[in-house]
Amino acid sequence: MKFRSKSVLLAAIVAAGLHPLRSLAQTAKADDGQAARVAGEVWQALGGDAAWSQARFLRFEFNVEKGGKSLASYRHAWDRFTGRYRVEGKNKEGKALLILFNVNDRTGKAWVDGKPAEADATKKLLDYGYARFINDTYWFLMPYKMKDPGVHLVYEGEKADEAGKKWQMLRLSFDDGIGLTSGDQYHAYIDPATHLMGRWDYELQGEEHEKGSWSWTDWKKIGPLMLCPDKQEIGGDTWIRTPFATVSETVDETAFQEPK
Repeated sequence: MKFRSKSVLLAAIVAAGLHPLRSLAQTAKADDGQAARVAGEVWQALGGDAAWSQARFLRFEFNVEKGGKSLASYRHAWDRFTGRYRVEGKNKEGKALLILFNVNDRTGKAWVDGKPAEADATKKLLDYGYARFINDTYWFLMPYKMKDPGVHLVYEGEKADEAGKKWQMLRLSFDDGIGLTSGDQYHAYIDPATHLMGRWDYELQGEEHEKGSWSWTDWKKIGPLMLCPDKQEIGGDTWIRTPFATVSETVDETAFQEPK
């Protein structure tokens, strides 16, 4: 699987306060009421409004591993209430990147190997940082975003997986202009007993219609939120791991300080 800016999804719907305007009535279909009910049960299983309102500051790692080897590693910090964001990692040349910006207006600064980036490079790095925000937070928080404006939910009944386990199936699609690739479609497998998502399948927009299936298991409570730290490619040897994550009401202001 290619981890492009949206080979895992969406965009502005990931950010609190970045909701594209849209009426929920626009998603109305024959099974829409059932879809809303299932998504509501997911929301409550995750902690509901109270937990989400307490999750102001999120810090997490986003690591991609294949065959036991690291393909990518990024560290994130996000003040959901103000939009301040920090992402750091390495570029293809192995140089350290630090990008500080605001997800609401995409303005900010960037450093390469500890030195301020030139103006042209900064623009590209800010775009890259925003793409990482979109991609990596969606892998981290997707079940919390099912009912965001711009998301179409359809209930497709129960489905048994390869092992015979039955799931409640929700299909997610998106309004034009939502995210970086709004033609992507997802299927969320919801456990009827726990109301947590145990798997997702996706088909990405584009000529190749890239498909993938990933398990979401071993849910844990981190701060006020229920989160799934590790996702495994079904039938493959690729993992998305979040070995370190914190969620709190208070902000670590040092996360958004510029390097000296």
